[in-house]
Amino acid sequence: GLANPASQHAAGREARRQLETARDRICGYLGGRLTPAAADRVILTSGGTEANNLALRGLVGEPPGRIVVSAVEHPSVHGPAAALDRLGFDVVRLPVDSDGVVCWQQLPDLLTPDTRLVSVMLANHETGALQPVRRIAKLCATAGVCTHTDAVQAVGKIDVDFRALGVNAMTVSAHKFHGPVGVGALLLQSSIHVD
Repeated sequence: GLANPASQHAAGREARRQLETARDRICGYLGGRLTPAAADRVILTSGGTEANNLALRGLVGEPPGRIVVSAVEHPSVHGPAAALDRLGFDVVRLPVDSDGVVCWQQLPDLLTPDTRLVSVMLANHETGALQPVRRIAKLCATAGVCTHTDAVQAVGKIDVDFRALGVNAMTVSAHKFHGPVGVGALLLQSSIHVD
């Protein structure tokens, strides 16, 4: 039966156990760390759009600050980026080349001391172009900048390993790999928190 996982009765505790088991399985499947002291976290959402919104809005703090997104992001990233621009953030677009791959070589010039987040999709939803997310994450880590990737189009089609990518946050959507419609997730490194 159905039960509220926040309830203290037996059915609620069982629902909570099943929910935590599902989160651990998702985390492990995606290459997240499960060690108790520094476990990565899975925040379940209603889909990729909500997870992308949570990532962009939850990882940047208060304005001012800079946010870098690729020029070819899904509307569920461009929408929140535009809203953050209206709130006073400096939103910068990382251009792409003729193959639709981001010009990652330009990224170091865009990483200023006030850059809060870089968000670049893993695989493009229209062209299928794979983005150099590992390289971008490494540049950002060196600069102390948080990274997010929208991996909705990649998971289930290519091997995706959250820890190997080196990003701080990653969005997925269950229906893209034969899961239920209306379920998404934001995977966060253990040290990262969303507001």
